[in-house]
Amino acid sequence: MVSRLGYDTEADLELLRHTLAVTDSYNSMVDGLTWPADESSELARIDSLIDSNITFTETCVVGQRAAVGCVLHLAELFRQGLEPRASVAVSLSRTALVSSAHIVFVLGASDPDVRVVNARSVLSRQAGSHASAIREFAGFEDLAGLRPPHGLAPALERSRRRIGGSGTREGAMVLEMADSMARLLVAGGFSGSEDLGALREHLAWVWHVWSGTAHGWAWPKYVPNLGDENHDVAPGHWATDYFQLAVIVQQAVRLVVDGLTARAG
Repeated sequence: MVSRLGYDTEADLELLRHTLAVTDSYNSMVDGLTWPADESSELARIDSLIDSNITFTETCVVGQRAAVGCVLHLAELFRQGLEPRASVAVSLSRTALVSSAHIVFVLGASDPDVRVVNARSVLSRQAGSHASAIREFAGFEDLAGLRPPHGLAPALERSRRRIGGSGTREGAMVLEMADSMARLLVAGGFSGSEDLGALREHLAWVWHVWSGTAHGWAWPKYVPNLGDENHDVAPGHWATDYFQLAVIVQQAVRLVVDGLTARAG
């Protein structure tokens, strides 16, 4: 049987083995999470500067949990000799990429002030999503038990305004993350410095094509150099894409662990 995900050669299978080795590191890293954050940690500093009903620390902890869960679910299937349908693999991978982007967009920035600015953008977008849902729920009539407490919707809107920030859209956040992630991949020895531009463009390609696939759009099959009529074949070179995603999630979890830990000095 031809692989729906492109694991058809020994080189591809060897890359899958490398990918699974990367995912093996997740559990020990997650075990190192100490939440709540240390009072002198970088995440505690960021939270102290932003008046948000949901802290950036909690956003990071939930985000890494989602990213790790998605990648490990796929990894476990591969270890069992099973292959998920391409649309499932791509949709889970998109979730992992977005969840990691929220983390890397903030904690991957080298400037402490930029980290706070970017955290405001992430939290503002989250607050807008939360407030929008609560406004909708407040109008429920047949499912009155799901209506939120009176006054919660305006309270959330006030919180969103206090947070400030640009409310950067997820796509823009992923592209910003691509720059930080490319630098982390180079620093970690996964790529050479001459690959920075290609890495950023590859992550941008992955984001758009995975998003189109996850939303059930037909356009990804019309992307240049794809053109496969089989709608259950993952776009691009999945073996490479999944490996890079596994590394991105690994680096995102490491950033969270470091962000929760007391700062030196």
